[in-house]
Amino acid sequence: MAYDDDFMGPWPVGTPGVAAYSGVYHVCVQSLIRPWLSIYIGQSEDIEGRIARHEKHSDWQRVAGHRSLYFFAKEIESQERRRQVEQEMIERHNPLCNSLFSLFADSDERDSQSKVQALVAALRSGPSLAEPVAPSSSAQTLGLQKVVATPG
Repeated sequence: MAYDDDFMGPWPVGTPGVAAYSGVYHVCVQSLIRPWLSIYIGQSEDIEGRIARHEKHSDWQRVAGHRSLYFFAKEIESQERRRQVEQEMIERHNPLCNSLFSLFADSDERDSQSKVQALVAALRSGPSLAEPVAPSSSAQTLGLQKVVATPG
């Protein structure tokens, strides 16, 4: 299954042997209100290794809650091209954790963690995932966008 400019996946985070290459990755969760909610987009010389050892993995888990994390990946050798595609994807999908990390970049780690916890608590107290999300909901305000999966 591919989506968005030949990204392959989805695979559960932690699946060995599926993305042992350089490229861009997109961490998502499945949702009842849309096929995929964008959590984080990054690039690396070793996608599997980077995802497995990412310093913000615990933040991804907090945002995902009880849902499993998945990722899509696209092989790109050139570091310059990886950074360009990463930035384009971040601008297109506005993943929650990329936005959180840039908002808290000047915060110390403890302050950043408390802000993430407060935001996650606020999101969880919002509309139920079983209910449709109105355009004025917190998910729309935060810019969470649909990632369309198509056969390929």
